[in-house]
Amino acid sequence: MAGIKRWLRTDFGMVVWIPVTLLVFGSLMATFFLVIYRPSHPGSDWEAQAWDFFGSEQFKIAAVSIGLPLVLLLVETQFKFVQRLQESRKVHLEEQRVTRNERRLEAWTFTYKLLEDLFDLSARLIYYRRLDGGMTADMPLEETLRRLWNITIRGEQAVHQWTVLLNIAPEDRNLLLEFVNVVLLACDGVARCLRDETRPAGECAQLQAALEVIVDRSKTICHSSILEFVDFSIKLRELEDQEYSPEVAQKRQEFLAAIDLDRRNLHDWSQWMRDFSKNNEQLLGGMDGPEVLALRTAVSDAEAWLSDESTRSIGSYEEYNSLKDKLVAVPSTSRYAQGAFYYSDRFIMTLADEMLFGFLLDRIDLRARPR
Repeated sequence: MAGIKRWLRTDFGMVVWIPVTLLVFGSLMATFFLVIYRPSHPGSDWEAQAWDFFGSEQFKIAAVSIGLPLVLLLVETQFKFVQRLQESRKVHLEEQRVTRNERRLEAWTFTYKLLEDLFDLSARLIYYRRLDGGMTADMPLEETLRRLWNITIRGEQAVHQWTVLLNIAPEDRNLLLEFVNVVLLACDGVARCLRDETRPAGECAQLQAALEVIVDRSKTICHSSILEFVDFSIKLRELEDQEYSPEVAQKRQEFLAAIDLDRRNLHDWSQWMRDFSKNNEQLLGGMDGPEVLALRTAVSDAEAWLSDESTRSIGSYEEYNSLKDKLVAVPSTSRYAQGAFYYSDRFIMTLADEMLFGFLLDRIDLRARPR
């Protein structure tokens, strides 16, 4: 049977199909003439009727209505245009699906590499040591800082990939940046101490130990959740390319449940960090003076005014210009001091204590209720 089909698609087969098509066309036209035209035009012999039929509008309509489908059928049978078009579309859709999956995997790899570099650079600061009045490391401190601050740009690129490729919800897009900023600002505080040659080595060592706790605790809570969140989001999008089935629906529910678990973990950590910062972070930490105190009071008043109504904008604050004047009134040595608006030493130490307490609670829970 397959051999006959191949033979019919050859040039010789084409020779067979043409007379067959003409025979079918003639038979159908004759049937139309005998069954429809003759009964509707009585009173003349069949030769006159046939002659009138070939010049009539009915003949033209019937010829086109019958002949055109036969011609299309002949061409399709011989050249398989529709089948080739369908196959080409299937290939195109498959290529698009593969490309989408590759780009989604690239987004996961980009996020993984970003976090890997963040932890590597933070480890360089944790184990940075002063020797004989100088500093030793396989990478200059300034280069470490430059790469750390560059991670914020890479974090924004990762979030953009999440948005475009994974359709991440707007409320989830800043989870990565919030995590990166906590580690980055803690690293920046330690680096400021290491760069200040007037600071005792013991103070820097304390901050480095605090940084180790912050990085380790943050990684324990967030690292796997971030990567799993992206991974399950990728798998969820891949299901969109599959036809519906009970198995696909079940997988979708499983992936949604896993995503929800990771996102709740990240949101809980993010909210905890916001609350901690609000209660412990001090503007121009480590600095004092009447101008600094006045600025802190003005900032607190502005925050209270802004939080009263969600529709308010800081640009419409009545003391907007006064707030700016109070900032400028702070001596330039203070307001332009490196890290003046970032994490202070006290904040880093307090944050490390809170995270160390979290480790302690985990240890108690693990020893009391071993898995």
